[in-house]
Amino acid sequence: MKLKSLRVTAILVLLIAMQSSFAAPAGEQTALATIANIMINLNHFPSASEKAQLRTIANDEAVSAHERAIATAMANLQHSATATDKRKLSKIMEDESAPAAVKEMASIIFHLNHKPSGEDKQKLKQMLK
Repeated sequence: MKLKSLRVTAILVLLIAMQSSFAAPAGEQTALATIANIMINLNHFPSASEKAQLRTIANDEAVSAHERAIATAMANLQHSATATDKRKLSKIMEDESAPAAVKEMASIIFHLNHKPSGEDKQKLKQMLK
């Protein structure tokens, strides 16, 4: 009986491991979704807890360099992006190898004035799906 339950456990562990190996990198999806969620509710600048989440993303080596730069730009927001962050965001928007959603997020932050527009909020909601 113990041998049978051990086999079942081993099979379950193997299936879970196989499933995670076929999944997209969770760090990138989670980072972009977190950024989008914060941006949807943004009003002038992120809250202290949102800045902490953004700094966690910005310091996470498992997250893409583009997403780390975007998270940093958001953490630095004061009604709009800083000049330094705008230069970085512009490079992301021009990078043909960057995923479309990442380029879109960089564009939204680059053009931000106090809070995202209604059109931008719709784009952000699509990133959460």
